[in-house]
Amino acid sequence: SSEELTGDGSTYTGVQYRTKNGYACETWGSGVAASYTSTTYSNLVGANNYCRNAYLASDTNRASTIWCFTTDPTLRWEECTPVGVIQPVCSAGYAVTSEDVRKVLEICSYVIWSLAGVYVLMVFCFFGRIQLAIAVNKVAATFVSHTFRIIGVPIVQAFVGILWILLWGVSVSFLVSQVPADYSPTTAYATYAEAYGTSNETGACTNKWPTGFVYKDEGNCQTLDNNEVGCW
Repeated sequence: SSEELTGDGSTYTGVQYRTKNGYACETWGSGVAASYTSTTYSNLVGANNYCRNAYLASDTNRASTIWCFTTDPTLRWEECTPVGVIQPVCSAGYAVTSEDVRKVLEICSYVIWSLAGVYVLMVFCFFGRIQLAIAVNKVAATFVSHTFRIIGVPIVQAFVGILWILLWGVSVSFLVSQVPADYSPTTAYATYAEAYGTSNETGACTNKWPTGFVYKDEGNCQTLDNNEVGCW
């Protein structure tokens, strides 16, 4: 016998005798399985009540995997999974339909469980230091309870920090508002030398502080007053 399952399971010779949901299998050739005998189906020879996928070459309706008739009167038959397979097919289907994604999620779960194991191990290894940290926090809590006004220190610090940020924002806004609207050029130029300048003379984009930079935007060229095309 072998629990190896390939294809539709027609060559399966294992000893699984329960369905994927735990129902006991009926013996082939008896009861509700009386019409399924080893005389008609060759893979039922010695099958006893083990799961099989018995069908004839002329059958059009075939199961996709091994199955059996059950001894439960409320369920005529059900599919099986080989012995040792701990992940039977979900009866209502998978929430994640892609098998590749399910495999990735399975691997991720193993990684998370491994990290959890490492975390537990670290707790045991640093148990003494954890106890020390708890003791330090206990002393700090006792100090705060006896010096209640100390709680106001972080509140004052937060207030000062917020005030500083607001003053900084107001200062920056004021400085920016003092820059004339025409301080930085917004038009395009026909040549690089006109925009950036030369070794002896600055250009329209580099003659003020802070010094700007120049690039060629061929996708948004402009037609200048002298009918030249400005891309710089």
